[in-house]
Amino acid sequence: MRNPVLAAGGIIWRPTVESNEIEVLLVHRPRYRDWTFPKGKLHKGESLLAGAIREVAEETGLSVIVGHRMPAVRYRTIDGPKEVTYWVMCPRGGEFTANREVDEVRWVPLSRARKKLSYAHDRRLADELDDLPPSVVRVVLVRHADAGHRSDFDGPDVARPLVDRGMRQAQGLTPLLTGFAPTRVLAAPALRCVQTVQPLARALGLDVEAAPMFGEDEFTADPRPAAQRLLADLDSTEQVTVIASQGGVIPTLMSWVSAPEAPEPMRQVAAKAGVWALAVNGSRVRADYYPPPKKVAVADTEQSACVTE
Repeated sequence: MRNPVLAAGGIIWRPTVESNEIEVLLVHRPRYRDWTFPKGKLHKGESLLAGAIREVAEETGLSVIVGHRMPAVRYRTIDGPKEVTYWVMCPRGGEFTANREVDEVRWVPLSRARKKLSYAHDRRLADELDDLPPSVVRVVLVRHADAGHRSDFDGPDVARPLVDRGMRQAQGLTPLLTGFAPTRVLAAPALRCVQTVQPLARALGLDVEAAPMFGEDEFTADPRPAAQRLLADLDSTEQVTVIASQGGVIPTLMSWVSAPEAPEPMRQVAAKAGVWALAVNGSRVRADYYPPPKKVAVADTEQSACVTE
C-alpha cells in the first residue's frame, strides 16, 4: 500500500457579531471549481504545522494564531492516497489577494458551512468543530533542550547549560512557539530551562520571567504553587504563557489536565525540547504534543492527546 501524500492546512475562524456563533473562512479554487479549507502539500523537510501556516498565508494572505489540532483527514485522489492535517487558527492580520490557486475567499457561518463545502471529508471537519468548538492555546509547556549528561558537568546541576545540540534545538523551537502568539515567557530556575526559551523571548521582545515553582526541587517540595499558577494561566482570557520546565515536573502537570481515559503522555513529555500546547474552550483542555525540532517523520511523532472537562 502506498504511503499517503502529506498535506496540511487551517480552519480559520472568528466570532460573529450578530449571534453567539463562529464563522469559518472557505476558499474557492478555480482549477477544481470547489469550496474547501485552505491547505496544500508539504515542502521537503517541512513539518505539518509549518506547512499549514505557509499554505494558509499563500492561499488567503492571512497571518494566523495557531489553536488546537484537528484529526487528520484521509481520502483518495487520482494521484493516490492523501492525508491532510488541519489546525484551527484565528486571523492575526493580512489581506486576501486573488492568486494562482484561489480566486475568492468567503466567511461563512459554521452552521451554513456544511452546505457550502464541496467534499464530505471537509463537511466532517465542520461537524466536529460544531460539536467541539475551537480552542485557544493558553499554556505551552516546553521541556528544556539537550543539556548533556549530569555526570559530565562539574558544577551544580542548576547551572548546567545547554550543549550545542540543545542550543540548536532552542533556536528551532522559536518558529513553532511564535505560532501560538505568546505574551509571557516563564522558565524554571535551571539555566538549561532559561536558555531554552531565550531565543523565543528575544524574538518577541519579552523578558524570561523566573518561575521557581516549575523547577524540580521546588515542585517536589510543594507542587501546589505550580498547580495554582498552571490553572490561573489556563483560565486567562488574554495571556498566552510559555513555561520552560523539566522532566520531573511536566508529566505531573500533564496528568492534572488529562482525562482519565487519555493515553499516558510520559514517553512524549520525556523528550528534551518537546512541547505540549494546551488549548482551552470553556472547561475543556485539549493537549497537542510537538516533538523536538529536528528532521523526523512528522506524521509519526506529532500526536494529539486529551480532551478534558
